[in-house]
Amino acid sequence: MLYLDDLAGDDLVRHLQQTSQTRVHVERTREAVRRVRARNDFGTRNDLGVALLRHGRTTAAIRLFLLNERLRPGRYETATNLGTALELAGNDAAALRW
Repeated sequence: MLYLDDLAGDDLVRHLQQTSQTRVHVERTREAVRRVRARNDFGTRNDLGVALLRHGRTTAAIRLFLLNERLRPGRYETATNLGTALELAGNDAAALRW
């Protein structure tokens, strides 16, 4: 277990920044889920997919981006986000196609 008393200087700053960023990402993900539940459309699914990527949930994000492509084909947002997700999942050949 990590205690803040064990950190100093740059290590403490890095830890506090990471913790703060994690909280922001968690809140953004929760907000994206709320929006998808309220209004399940292209934009809200796209936002949720991006939030999932930030949390390392690439498979779930890929599913959302593929759903967006099926329902609204040819959108550049889908291509860029799906390409990024596929690259993060280690599927470079498919990522390059997107």
